[in-house]
Amino acid sequence: MAWTTKTGINLRQSLAFVTDPGGTVCLPGKSGAAASISPYSGTGNNNPLTVNSNTFNVGWVKTSDRTAPSADGARNRSTSVDARLAGAQCSFTSTNCTLQIQVGTVAGTYKMWIGIGSQSVGTGTTSGSVPVYDATGSAASPLFSIALPASISGNQFIDAAGNSYATAASWAGTSDTSGVAVQFTTTDTSNGNGGPLISLDCGGSTGNAPIAHIAFQFIANLPSPSVYAVNLVLP
Repeated sequence: MAWTTKTGINLRQSLAFVTDPGGTVCLPGKSGAAASISPYSGTGNNNPLTVNSNTFNVGWVKTSDRTAPSADGARNRSTSVDARLAGAQCSFTSTNCTLQIQVGTVAGTYKMWIGIGSQSVGTGTTSGSVPVYDATGSAASPLFSIALPASISGNQFIDAAGNSYATAASWAGTSDTSGVAVQFTTTDTSNGNGGPLISLDCGGSTGNAPIAHIAFQFIANLPSPSVYAVNLVLP
């Protein structure tokens, strides 16, 4: 069963900036416009990606093809921190940007890890929260939401449970080795591979939420429907 091994994606500007650890793959910036985030589909996307024998699409959905560095951000930040947090991608405009990922090959229970932040730079104002939803829901009806502080400092990272870490090393040093994971169950099978299409809204009118790393792991199938035996007593 695919995705039973933790599968991670590192978001930054360029592939060669650092060496990606085992079990992870880099989503670099838009092909032909390195400072711009990679779209989910269309011109300049970097799909598909493959890691742990899992092949999938990942990228950003946005209302227009903005390429100016002031509008979209695919950035290399530091080679001295955990390579999963070496860069980040996000939108710097008031228009929301949505990160979409084809996750898994079946509906069921998954774990998700994330590193939200931008090493050495921070965010200024954040978007307040990051809703995580599948194709059966929406930002208004998410699987769960990640609460963010009002701003994130240059060395600070937020995990999937909304916990804050003062350094990249403390994020990497947790028992989950990537902050604390959140477990969720989805019935969505619409991603084209038989599993869910997971979306994260990472920007908006109140700020942005740069994503450095995100990972998923399949945990269990949906429970089978219960079957009850009924004994009929005839008169």
